Amino acid sequence: MDFPTKSLLRPIKRQGRSRDTARGFTLPELMIALTILALVLTGAYSAFFSFSKGAKVSLEHMDHTTRTQFAFESIHKAIRAVSDVHQTSSQTFEFTTTNMDGNKERIRIYYYPQIQCLIERSISNGDHERVLLDAVKSVQFTYYDRFGNTTNTQVDMNAAKLEVVSEREAMGGTSDIETETAIITFRNHSL
Repeated sequence: MDFPTKSLLRPIKRQGRSRDTARGFTLPELMIALTILALVLTGAYSAFFSFSKGAKVSLEHMDHTTRTQFAFESIHKAIRAVSDVHQTSSQTFEFTTTNMDGNKERIRIYYYPQIQCLIERSISNGDHERVLLDAVKSVQFTYYDRFGNTTNTQVDMNAAKLEVVSEREAMGGTSDIETETAIITFRNHSL
């Protein structure tokens, strides 16, 4: 015997539509969704672009700092071993170095303004040169005697001060000017 049961769920009544018809987006809803998507994508792109630009500038600063440090270490090593001074000016320093093993080398460190580079040229060993630092705005050599007074007399020179002003790219399309200075006493120079 079957007893009629009554369902507790009520049937859903749809007004004016049959059950087989699927409802899609209307044109205004689609336009609003596309506008929101475009705004989100534009914001994500600008955030990515500014992040990548900042990372690029940061890496360039780190690279420039590393190259500057290497250039100053190379110059410091060469100038510490000065035994004879040959040519001096505010942008050129030519000297002979004597290594611990007695080998001599004639070196010229100079600023080449046309390409804005600080260059080291080895005159006695095959006459080759290398760029120590690029993007250099100016170079200034100052020479000192053993008492700490500035001098232009090559025989009295006991130390050299090197000041390098360089330029590197910064955020916003601007550039940073950086000044590095080193004072080096000649270790092998005899007065």
